[in-house]
Amino acid sequence: MDTMLRKALWEVLKPLLQLITNLVNPDIGEMWLVELKKFLRKEPCWIGGEAVRKGITSILRHLETVTVPLASKSELEKFTFETRKGLWVEDTFASIFGTKVSAEGASIELGKHQLTKDASDGAITSGLEPGYVFKGEAGKRKLKQVIASLILAQWGGTEGVLLNNGYANIFYVELEDGRRLAVRVRWPSNGRAWDVFVWEFDGRQWRAGRVVFSCN
Repeated sequence: MDTMLRKALWEVLKPLLQLITNLVNPDIGEMWLVELKKFLRKEPCWIGGEAVRKGITSILRHLETVTVPLASKSELEKFTFETRKGLWVEDTFASIFGTKVSAEGASIELGKHQLTKDASDGAITSGLEPGYVFKGEAGKRKLKQVIASLILAQWGGTEGVLLNNGYANIFYVELEDGRRLAVRVRWPSNGRAWDVFVWEFDGRQWRAGRVVFSCN
């Protein structure tokens, strides 16, 4: 075979072989598949490349991208973030976010990731792409719509997008003053009510197996 042709073929095959190697790697394969699909759809990919190169994303295993259908306008307007049978809401959450929910849009797309090891908020968010956070006043409204819709869809602790095994479902918010918070939604092991709780950023370690949701 002509030397120049062999060289040209190798230039094509070398990255292809590396891609296949990465896709079948059990530690990083799912992450590479997610980014490959973005590339094939001509969407931005590897936005968080520096975090990936540093190995930070090994903390998170991408599970799926979920499209959350928002509850109907009437359901959301009736829903309040107030403690009652089937729902427990921390006072701090209610004071920061308010109790009422607005009805805007039909669905919201989220990234769903699982913690593979115990980690702080800083370590977790370093492995997420930019834009992971629900930001500002609009982000607070959006997050309330998402949480209310997910809880309504799984009222009573039924199966669905949220974990219902006592493990935390975690969302991140950045307030207007730049302060970041972690919001935990959980169906506790006693199986009595969904609880909604807010933590200061890096206020605790999250245990492996918990799920993190990010804005897409």
